[in-house]
This record gives sequence, structure tokens and C-alpha cells, in this order.
Amino acid sequence: MTRITIKLPSDRKRWGNLAFLDDSGATLAGPFPVLGKSTGRRYKALVNPDTNPMNQCGDTPTGTYRIDGFIPTGGLQFTRKTYGENYVIQMTPTAGMALAAADPARPFDQRRGVIHIHAGRVKPDAVESLGWTQGCLRVHEDTLKRLCDAILNATPPTLCEIVEVSDDALDPHLQGASHDLVYLDENDPPPTAEDEEPLRNAPMLRHIGALPNWQGEIIDNRPCGEGTYHYPNGDTYTGTWSFTRPYGTGTHRYANGDRYVSRYFPEFYGGTYYFSNGDVLYGGSVDGARLYDVKLVYANGDVYTGSVLHGKPDGDGTLTHPDGTEETGRFLQGVLQHP
Repeated sequence: MTRITIKLPSDRKRWGNLAFLDDSGATLAGPFPVLGKSTGRRYKALVNPDTNPMNQCGDTPTGTYRIDGFIPTGGLQFTRKTYGENYVIQMTPTAGMALAAADPARPFDQRRGVIHIHAGRVKPDAVESLGWTQGCLRVHEDTLKRLCDAILNATPPTLCEIVEVSDDALDPHLQGASHDLVYLDENDPPPTAEDEEPLRNAPMLRHIGALPNWQGEIIDNRPCGEGTYHYPNGDTYTGTWSFTRPYGTGTHRYANGDRYVSRYFPEFYGGTYYFSNGDVLYGGSVDGARLYDVKLVYANGDVYTGSVLHGKPDGDGTLTHPDGTEETGRFLQGVLQHP
């Protein structure tokens, strides 16, 4: 049974370690930095000044949690500003302090519930710092991407164990700054009992199956994981898919015979595009439909480096012919305009 293990220091302002382990205890991903420090506030109101982990808005409670699944960020409950660009991993307490803190017999304004592993809340002048939460666990955006990739390529974990350890049990190379979020216009409260109940009653389970246009892994009756997506226009994408879009490594095969082998992320699409006529386009950074810093190798031996729009040189670039002669300047859909 795979699982997530989290080691937190007694000084919660310091980073802890998060790792994804297989059945034998071998590490599949990590260790990664993680923060279990709370602000003690809800929307700037100080409701738990001691950040007691037994109460709402306290530091993250230790104990064992059931992993319910991935929830895509976006919308009102999980804004991308607060929770990051991809997912939150939702967890329900099942043992230890975590379960005691969620005891239904406790006063409603004190008892805790589900928590999340999430990213988000980057301090503008300290992007490597981790912001305090209101009782959840914060990681860097890249950490969450790598963790989710590892989970989707293995048997999904069913539990998470959170323990408090001495400093010498933590990786000394995984330390950095954390910051309070009082300077921001709002904090990131964990869900209320009203918010979390429908989520607890409908955990997001991963299985293999078929949906309209999709054959592969499914979470919460939506395409997520490895599989093949069939577009209405005849294109297909085979690789890792994240609910509404490609995410990770995959190959997009176009109906016209072109194919694109790439590593997809929300803010970057980089890879190799093979045209059906033999031309090949390598790399590039994206700004809308325009690609920058690409290398376009033509079947006739010409090589173009520069800006590309809709598969053709467009913008500043250089075209080098097989005999070594060059054309440098501004191109417009493959035609040199201003040498």
C-alpha cells in the first residue's frame, strides 16, 4: 500500500519533509519541503492565537489521514491564488490527534475536519518561501506537480501519516523561509463543516474506464491520468491528462498527419513538433499562439531559429540554408520582410 509520510518539526515555522512511499517503504517521490504552520486567523480575525492544533485555524494536527483524492483548483472554494494552479489533495482524519480534533462531540467552533495539501500564496518578494495556512499543508507549486505526477504513475496512496520529529530527523538540505499572510487581503481557510460534507460523501476514486472521447484512468468520473483522448476533429492525444487538458508527457496526433511530442504544463508547452511533410520544430516558449526561441528544421535542409506563429517563421529570426548562407530579419508567415 503506497502512502504519503510527512515529518514536521516542533517549530512549525520551519519546513518539514514530505515523501511518497511504495509498499516496501522505498521512496517514489521526494522528500519535498512542506509547511504545517497556521496563522491562527480566519479572514484576519484572530480565532486561535496559540495556533493550538486541536482547534480550528491551528497548526496541522499529527496523526493518520485517509486520502480522499485530487480536487482541481479554480472557482470560489479553491481559488488558484490561494491553493495553486493545479489540485489540492484532500485528506480526512482517521487516527491520532487529527481524529481527536475532529470529534463530532467537540464544540462546532473548535472541532476540525478535512485538510488539504496544496500550493498557492506566493510572497512576491520571496517566491521560494512557503506561506502559513489556516491548518492545512502548503508545498511549492513544482512539488505538487511532481507529487501528483508520481501518484498518477503508481498505485494511488490511501493514507497519509503526519508525525512531529526532532530537527535531526529532517533533511538539512530541505530548509527555507516561511511567512505569515497578514499582508494579504485574505487567508486560506480550510473548508467549514458545511463545505466538506459533500466532499467526504463523494471521495474521488481513481480507476480505469471509458468516458465519451476518453479511454484511460478516471478520477471522480472525469479523465485524469494516463490514457487517450479523442478530439471531435479526429485528433488524438495519448499521455497524461488532467481533467480538462493535457498535463505531463504525451503525444498529440493531428488528423492531418502532424504529431507533437511534448511535456505539458499549464504555463509551458515544450517539445518536438513533427510536420507530415518532414519538417521538425524543436522547443520554444509560448505566448498565446506564438512560439519564441524555436529551431525549425526543414526537410530540404534549411534551418530557422527565432519566432514562429502557426508553424511558420513570424517575427525576428534567422534562416540558414544548406550552403551556409543566412537570411536574418523580421519574417511574416515564412517570408522575410525586413532583412
